[in-house]
Amino acid sequence: MAIETTGLDELRNKIIEDARKEAERIISEAKKKANEIIREAERKFQERVRREREKIIQNARIQAHIVLSDARRQARIIVSKAKYELIEEVFNKAREVINERKGFDIYQSIEKLLKETYEYIEPNEIAKIIVNEKDLDIANRVARSQNLKADILINNSILGGVIVETKDGKVVNNSYDVRLERAKTTLVPVIARILWG
Repeated sequence: MAIETTGLDELRNKIIEDARKEAERIISEAKKKANEIIREAERKFQERVRREREKIIQNARIQAHIVLSDARRQARIIVSKAKYELIEEVFNKAREVINERKGFDIYQSIEKLLKETYEYIEPNEIAKIIVNEKDLDIANRVARSQNLKADILINNSILGGVIVETKDGKVVNNSYDVRLERAKTTLVPVIARILWG
């Protein structure tokens, strides 16, 4: 009977040993599988982190580009405004010089401006010569020297120069105001080159 028990014990031990080995094998495979799952999860997490990081960096670059572009645009506006104001100051100084009748011969100026109107109006058709009050005496002298039979009228809203009207209402405006505005078109680029190269 003792022999049978020994055989049973051996069988039982063998079954238990086989079961233990199988359990160890299953546990070992499960650990491997768990480690693979963890590694894959870590890889996916790292990939997601990398993609998110790239997305955040790309968005930051776009935002930085927008901020920089806006700053450059604002800087150009400020510089353009300053340039415009400086050019306007040049023309304001020119207006002051003209208004004060400094640095040029007013008689020659009125005479020249009046003669330029003859390109558009015959001298004998002139009915009115309109001038600034400061130039009234000179305009009278110039008109007499050219034998013009026109009325000389005052308009202090013009800086100077002449506005000529015919009997039938044709008008040639050769005032300093109009000439300065015309000159602005051609002189602004020249002044800009002088000031800023």
